[in-house]
Amino acid sequence: MHAKVHPLARALACTLALTLSLALPLSGCKSGPGTRGDKPVKRGAAPTYAIAAAQYNTLVASYDHLWSPVALRVRYRDQDSGKMTEDLLDGHLQAIAPDRVALRIDKLSETYAYLGCDSDRYWWIDVKAGAAIVGTHDKATPEALADFDIPVHPLDLIALLGIVPVDPMGYGATRWSTDGKSLGILTRARFGNQLLWVDPETYEPNAVEITDANGRTTLKSQITRPERIPIDGEPDSKARIATQYDVTFEGSDFGLGVRLQGPENRRNRIRPAAFNIDTVLKTYRVKDIIDVDAPTN
Repeated sequence: MHAKVHPLARALACTLALTLSLALPLSGCKSGPGTRGDKPVKRGAAPTYAIAAAQYNTLVASYDHLWSPVALRVRYRDQDSGKMTEDLLDGHLQAIAPDRVALRIDKLSETYAYLGCDSDRYWWIDVKAGAAIVGTHDKATPEALADFDIPVHPLDLIALLGIVPVDPMGYGATRWSTDGKSLGILTRARFGNQLLWVDPETYEPNAVEITDANGRTTLKSQITRPERIPIDGEPDSKARIATQYDVTFEGSDFGLGVRLQGPENRRNRIRPAAFNIDTVLKTYRVKDIIDVDAPTN
């Protein structure tokens, strides 16, 4: 029997943490982002996947060591009252592409949850309950993760931030959105596909969609408010990163808004201990560890 995990921690768990499995057709996302009523842009053939991947990967290389305070708005259905609830929280994000993430969630200067992963494992800690969900990426399956309201593989979740490079040599395809204003870059995710929508001129991301093995969209992230980001302390950097992410969970009451507040790409500000599971579990005095990989009766 799994210990009870606070629903807020579950909702926050579905924010972070990166991209590959079944090749699905581009019809999984029919229209793409766009503004209603705007006149469509006529386009020729879309750039090849190799060209699009190279352009996008060059862009995201500017924020491979992301450090930022964050503000979060979380919407979820309360387990006790059955009513929709909204929480406003603060926190701090550290991410090293492609597979290390640490997100601390605070409210009124008190830590509520801590989410993280490294190249092998992921961990989502409900600090108030002293409980943690822990698993390995290799053993994650849709069936096992469904028990914890996690709709996609943990390594696909960080892709919602639009900061992860795509595989330049792997499966991929491109297409225009129906209004011709966004370029879609399709790559494999671990349980399905990822469709990344970018500005065709700058290759800055404006939306990410994750599908399951049947082509159904499970998560969507609208990406807005690009701002300049200092690179290793250089304030005159011309690199930009989006600072607003609005995540929706298909077929779920969960919704999440994430705002980066003063993001920087700073190698010397990233703390290696933030991605060390043993250190993190000890720091937050976790007593109840829920092993997602363990067989259940």
